Amino acid sequence: MDERLINLAPTPSNLIEAGHTEAWPDIEAELGTGLPNDFKEIIDRYGTGRFGNYIYLFNPFGSNQPTYKQWAGDLLQDYLTHQTKWPDLTASFSAFPEPEGLLPWGYTKNASWLFWKTVGEPDQWPLVLLDADLTKSVSEYEMTISTFLSEWLLENIIVEFFPDDLEVMADGGFRPGRN
Repeated sequence: MDERLINLAPTPSNLIEAGHTEAWPDIEAELGTGLPNDFKEIIDRYGTGRFGNYIYLFNPFGSNQPTYKQWAGDLLQDYLTHQTKWPDLTASFSAFPEPEGLLPWGYTKNASWLFWKTVGEPDQWPLVLLDADLTKSVSEYEMTISTFLSEWLLENIIVEFFPDDLEVMADGGFRPGRN
């Protein structure tokens, strides 16, 4: 995990639904793939909540959440439906479990979708961010989630379809809670 994220967003004292290292193998087995260690470390450290008052990571340990497989399957089905209905307007990635398919890891307050592109080993998966309409507005990053979050909180990364007026550090970088 990028140490800058820990400094920018200290671990909250009131964690909600923190991950459990021993439970990850069952989640990965159900999903049919390993997940990046960086993602698992973030969930274990922060639990449920939002970064920069805007980005939510899917937490498979959430008490009111479907399983990771169900959540990912529902989002990917929506994505594939968009591709079928509006092929000229929708980003043209395949969906997991297809080779190099997208696998969701989070979403934003404005319903942008956050994915990994499942190419190579999980710890090497690049990030793919799609706008809320799943159009061809795509941002890709060859970095881990914690590095992306650190760079974004530091305002070193500007995502073209994120609002310009976000005060990403207004809540101390991370706020525990359900959306």
